[in-house]
Formats: sequence, structure tokens, C-alpha cells
Amino acid sequence: LVFDDDAEHVFMPQIRQQAIVALRDAAVALLVVDGQAGCTPLDTDIADFMRRQRVKCVLAVNKCESEKTGELQAADFWQLGMGTPHPVSGIHGTGMGELMDALTAPLPRTVPDKATDGFYSDEEAREAARRDAELSQEE
Repeated sequence: LVFDDDAEHVFMPQIRQQAIVALRDAAVALLVVDGQAGCTPLDTDIADFMRRQRVKCVLAVNKCESEKTGELQAADFWQLGMGTPHPVSGIHGTGMGELMDALTAPLPRTVPDKATDGFYSDEEAREAARRDAELSQEE
């Protein structure tokens, strides 16, 4: 993973290691780039690194406040080969719904477990519904 190895950043090796561990455990990762700065060499290096990981990575292009120019700013990031660049504005909140959809798409679907406030997988939810239906018929 590429980080600026400035001597003043004494924790950089630990930060780098923690990022690698987090990516290993993640179901999905988010790469955020600066739409106003355009695609930089550092963006390219990090995208190259992310493509070698086993985790799905979603690309968010921040600082895209205007819908018209935001799409143009985001288009510059297709060159990273990370899939659809999602134009967003952290300040204004635009594009966040679409970004959340992209982030949650690779996650397993779950439904609330009434007994524990935990979550069921799709298969567990079907089994729980079947049991609930059986219990309802017995009453």
C-alpha cells in the first residue's frame, strides 16, 4: 500500500499493516478520490494495489458538488479500472444514496431476528418463516 514515508510519520508502518489487515477482513472497500484534483499518480498507485486485493472495491469521487461538472469530474477516474466512479459531495450529500447502494450490493442480505435483534441470512430467514408458519398453524 502506498503512503508517504515521511520521517515525521512514525506510525506509517503500523497504519499500513492495519490497512492490509482490515482489507483482508472486509466484505467491501471504499476508495475515495478528490474529483477537483483529478486523477493523480497516487490515485493510480492505490487503485493498482486495490485491484490486487480479494475484496470488492467501490470508487467514490468526492467534491462533485455540481451534477453537470460532477459527472465530468468522475469520468476522469474511469482510467483507474475500478469500475463505475460514483460522483459524490461529502458537504452536500449528493450521490450518497447511489454510493450506499453500490457499497451494500456485495453484502449478504439479512433480515432482523425478532428473538435476538441480530440478523438472519436469507436461508435462515426462510427457515424461521417456515417455523413461524408451523407454529401459527398449531395454535
